[in-house]
Amino acid sequence: MALASIVPTTSSSYSSSLSSSSGVFQRVSGDPEYYYYYQAIQVTVSTSGTYTFTTDSDLDTMGFFYDTSFDPSIPTENLVTDDDDGGDIHSQFLIEAFLEAGHTYILVVTTHGDSQTGNFVVSAGGPDSVNLVSITPTTSQPITMPTTEPSHLSSYSSELTSNSAIFYRVDGDSESTYHYQAIQVTVSIS
Repeated sequence: MALASIVPTTSSSYSSSLSSSSGVFQRVSGDPEYYYYYQAIQVTVSTSGTYTFTTDSDLDTMGFFYDTSFDPSIPTENLVTDDDDGGDIHSQFLIEAFLEAGHTYILVVTTHGDSQTGNFVVSAGGPDSVNLVSITPTTSQPITMPTTEPSHLSSYSSELTSNSAIFYRVDGDSESTYHYQAIQVTVSIS
């Protein structure tokens, strides 16, 4: 009778939060009209093997796992796997991947809903401890969340007639004249 081999599991954890100062991106499978806060975490191990990553949070988290690097402006590039609700805890991700010792991976923690903020804990388990370090990824195209400041619309109506002032337009026909009306625009908030 052969005994099953039992591989000890080592766990590591990482605590952080998503806030209005976190990076934003338009995540894979997300609504293209919305932005999602994210935290990029560099993952390295000293022992090759299968590792799992999950979160514990009041947020409905999603996880995206990348090989080597993550560019928030190209979220499908280097994507190895992702998960939404596969974890043991409701609305938490579970990612399982084979990691090579000394190789760099990036775990991106984000949310199912747009613009959500809150705390989370990433738990990682596998044959050895996992080095988890927050990074700010480089991007080929910076992404900023659009402002939602109230906008004001003003209007002005007038008419150009044969009695309107005339000028000679740059790049215009030198023998033609053009009617114009100058409008001064002043704003109280820049």
